[in-house]
Amino acid sequence: MKIETNTQHFTPPDMAHELARRTIQPLLSRGLLPCDIRVFDPACGNGNLLLAAEEYLAGESVNRGYDKEQHDTARRAPYDSLENARVNVALGSLYGGCEIDELVADAAQRRIEDSIQRRYEFDHVMCGDALFLAQSDFKDMFGPLLPNVILLNPPFIAGGRVSTLFGQAYRKKLKERFPARTREYEGTTVRFPGWGGRADIASCFLLLADEIVSGGDDGPPGPQAIGVIATNTIAQGDTREAGLMDLIFDRGWRVHSCSDDLKWPGRANVSVKMFVLTRHVRCENTDSLIDQSWLRIPRSRHF
Repeated sequence: MKIETNTQHFTPPDMAHELARRTIQPLLSRGLLPCDIRVFDPACGNGNLLLAAEEYLAGESVNRGYDKEQHDTARRAPYDSLENARVNVALGSLYGGCEIDELVADAAQRRIEDSIQRRYEFDHVMCGDALFLAQSDFKDMFGPLLPNVILLNPPFIAGGRVSTLFGQAYRKKLKERFPARTREYEGTTVRFPGWGGRADIASCFLLLADEIVSGGDDGPPGPQAIGVIATNTIAQGDTREAGLMDLIFDRGWRVHSCSDDLKWPGRANVSVKMFVLTRHVRCENTDSLIDQSWLRIPRSRHF
């Protein structure tokens, strides 16, 4: 999370583990195996969310008794240990991230390598601005099976501050990257505003998350999930319209779960929510109070 001053606040480990569990568990409940999960974090910071996903998947692999090779040959046997499971998760599952700060990206890469005892070398972390990476960059990391899970603690920089911090040219590129568009719903033209105005840059990362999981070559899409830690501004004003409203009303996502307000530890004096969006997953929260009260979605917007 980055708030206004461009200061990074890395996801605390306990929050990272809880978000990984909340996000991945619905896909495992739909019959996917740990080795079927492919995780990406487009603003990965020090890698805490990726490491939490790896640890959760390794634990589930131990509990379920799967590894990639045995799954491929329709045989099942328990792992010898959690340590072996972590290595096999790295081989069977795919997980990676992107970080704009080169030093932080290098540190995240080393932490991930250390977590699997450096027995295998992976380019898990790309250095760059994820908002302007091409789909081919993600395919270079994941191959034709693109991620089906996004874990995200997005930067928070209000729309009016983007040009101050990064320049007018960057703001213009963002507006071109995530433009307004219209859709026809039963004879009614609905406008989705794209990014701009006072929308926080965090909304761009939500739109990016949808693009990443939607761009694979693996046939009909299976279950997908986006897990987010965010301040309440993600569901307010222009930021809500540009991000969450677009995903829910035009791109088929539903709010699968949402936490109560959580106090962010340390110097960042803010409260956050932890929520999970799913697609192609049975969701009990259709038209629920989660959608209606927290997002403040008027009923007339349910098309």
